[in-house]
Amino acid sequence: MVTGLLIGLAIAASPPSPSPSPSLRDMVEMRVLSSVSVSSDERWVVYRQEDGSVAENRRRLSWWAAPTDGSRPARKIADGGAPIWTDAGPATPEIPQWTSDGRWFYFRAVTDNGAQLWRASPDDGQVEQVTRDAADIEAFIVGKTDIAWRVGPTRQAILEAERDEYDRGVRIDGAVDPSQNLFDAVDVNGRFAAQRLAGQWFARRSVLGPAPRFFNAALDGRSVEPLAAPDAKAKGLPAANVPPALFSGPPDVGATSPTGRLSIRRSRDGDATVEVLRPSGAEPIACQHRLCSGKIVAGMWRPGSDVVVLTRQEPGYRQALLTWDVAHGRFRELTGSQGLLGGGLTETAPCALTRSRAFCVVASPTTPPRLESIDLDTGGRTIVAAPNTGLRLGEDITPEPLAWTDADGHAFTGVFFPAQANGHDNRPPLFLTYYLCQGFVLGGTGDEWPLRALAASGIASLCVNKTGAPAEKQDSVANYNVALSGIRTIVGRLADAGRVDRTRIGMGGLSFGSEVAMWVATESDLLRAVSISTPQLEPAYYWIHGVAGRHNHEPLKIAWGLGDPAQTAERWKLVSPALKTDRIHAAVLMQMSEQEYGIGPELLARLSNSATPFEAYVFAHEPHIKIQPRHKLAVYQRNLDWFRFWLQGREDPDPAKTDQYARWEAMRVRADTAR
Repeated sequence: MVTGLLIGLAIAASPPSPSPSPSLRDMVEMRVLSSVSVSSDERWVVYRQEDGSVAENRRRLSWWAAPTDGSRPARKIADGGAPIWTDAGPATPEIPQWTSDGRWFYFRAVTDNGAQLWRASPDDGQVEQVTRDAADIEAFIVGKTDIAWRVGPTRQAILEAERDEYDRGVRIDGAVDPSQNLFDAVDVNGRFAAQRLAGQWFARRSVLGPAPRFFNAALDGRSVEPLAAPDAKAKGLPAANVPPALFSGPPDVGATSPTGRLSIRRSRDGDATVEVLRPSGAEPIACQHRLCSGKIVAGMWRPGSDVVVLTRQEPGYRQALLTWDVAHGRFRELTGSQGLLGGGLTETAPCALTRSRAFCVVASPTTPPRLESIDLDTGGRTIVAAPNTGLRLGEDITPEPLAWTDADGHAFTGVFFPAQANGHDNRPPLFLTYYLCQGFVLGGTGDEWPLRALAASGIASLCVNKTGAPAEKQDSVANYNVALSGIRTIVGRLADAGRVDRTRIGMGGLSFGSEVAMWVATESDLLRAVSISTPQLEPAYYWIHGVAGRHNHEPLKIAWGLGDPAQTAERWKLVSPALKTDRIHAAVLMQMSEQEYGIGPELLARLSNSATPFEAYVFAHEPHIKIQPRHKLAVYQRNLDWFRFWLQGREDPDPAKTDQYARWEAMRVRADTAR
């Protein structure tokens, strides 16, 4: 049974009035806020802003500060350098650390000398470089009178090791990723560097691997002395950054106050148990309120009180702040949002608190990222910084939150962007992407499909949040089937309401979202066009990542039920699109990262030799999620062109695209002839 569409699906909506098209360039250059922190004396709130520049083809960080009393607007305090990228691609979120007097905050910044420690003072705008280490700073901790940090091998030692391997040859073992360039692979702390696998799935390291060394200095960076590993551990400085175990679910949360240690333990599906562990060792105090169950994703103590501020996440990534008075057992809903309400970048990042206010990054389908101040007593909210004002991001295209249930009772949520008026196309095409739809939704997971621009062009767009099959273990095929069921249901509902044309459906996705897109392409007749950014599993993949010592076969078995292709041939036939290309009739576009495209040669080759319309692109020096602004813009534009061509029969009149449309038209003719 289908239930509960929240907005406008019972009857067809009248066509909306035309609106200015969002700018693809502005979407690429949207400013992202994160790493919110309050000074030790509670006078200042600082946050990090990430800006993209298509002209310079780079992303830059900056640190901004505002008085917590709201007496002055936020202002830029320091350049944050280039991002420190995660293995998957996006910038690493990093909370700055303060001196005990609240004068200085410390942060890492990548400049010409690699990743070094810097500090800045919001009081007078002073900015100082703290370290000038020959190695990149990997972690640090600020004490009352000193600062400690961890480094690995020096930058020069890593360069020399790369040159030595280049000259002498690279010995192949489980650390070498055959799908990644051996050298100059991706941007690592300001230069294109070689990487090797670190053992678990696709975690990565330098060619020299971890070699932790620790140092201690005065707060101004002077009097540097080596620090023994046990002493570093005693200060709270880890010997290494350990990635979470695969399929383990979100990490637990902990925060300490004189009342006790707040503990939020979460299961693999995110359901939480919230309690306070008391210093005396007495029985823990459990939060028994109904809102304490389910998706509690963050928690912090309100300074100077026995009150815990919790972030609860509702379906559709709608977050709210709750307060729990531990001493008196009182619970209150403070304020809510139609999107994320936390520290920015990730759903689990908490707001930053003073005794009276919470400072949170707000981002929802209707609101680009901005910083807000929230009164912890009244829930009243004021805007501290709105850096995206003036960008053409498609905010005038009003998104609709959707919720529905398929025939098997699986609940789904999503964000729907109605097609804008487009001549006589009363039942417009539909594009959809499946995985995560968080915050100000621009392009789905990986941010590659310009949903608002598609809607402005007359193609309704829908981002669907992942819903998993109820199971004790990971089962990707079961999840694919749940996704297909939910997609069938919502397509039918929208089509029955006259809001989309069920014969003109397109789909795109990254990572798990790409797997779902190809599953829908092979297991249904829903799609006319597809665009994916990630290679798919196929038998060659098993052996490409099968060198002894490579941690890859176990996850394949756990999540997909895949083993040696000779022994699990039927399972490979079920999972791999490369083994069922005869069932792919939708036009397929692949826009992949250089780091990954080599692991899926069979699907690419088979499609290129078939009558199925197919085109593939690879972007150099890109990890799993693309990071270069010019690449992001090119991906946006090509995806927009692709779906306008295959779903609407429309072409951009730009003369520079003449060859592109000639190729696509030839593909169309070849496919029609083969039918």
